[in-house]
Amino acid sequence: MPASWKSLLAFWKRPDIEGVDVDSPEMVEIHRRIMASDPFLQYVHECRYRQFLPAVQATAHLRGPMLELGCGAGHIEKYLPEVIKTDIVPHSGVQLACDGEKLPFPDGSLRALFMIGVLHHVREPARLLAEADRCLADGARLVLIEPSNSW
Repeated sequence: MPASWKSLLAFWKRPDIEGVDVDSPEMVEIHRRIMASDPFLQYVHECRYRQFLPAVQATAHLRGPMLELGCGAGHIEKYLPEVIKTDIVPHSGVQLACDGEKLPFPDGSLRALFMIGVLHHVREPARLLAEADRCLADGARLVLIEPSNSW
């Protein structure tokens, strides 16, 4: 491994996340603390949330809720308070714990579904996308931002 890669790995290695399951509630809380203390990360998330605004505006005529699937440590409520925050595991920032492959919503009932960095965590993305298609109303929006920086 080149020296530059080793220094990059050392930079990203944090003792507070060593050995913690990336999909656990404990990791969500660690991420929440990290994000709350880092203005740059807050800005990056704000920029991502702003990318949702065209979908919010385009679906303003539709009834039904908007969801953020896999909200993790995010803070979408600061920008779009009407969005329901969901995650597969219950934690302090989630409003609804549910599996994206089995959403508890009727057919055609959702106005929009948002995901940031979720798809790479899903075992069967085709099932999640089929479920999103089932739940989204005609004219609704599915917006995915997939900035995974994992190895």
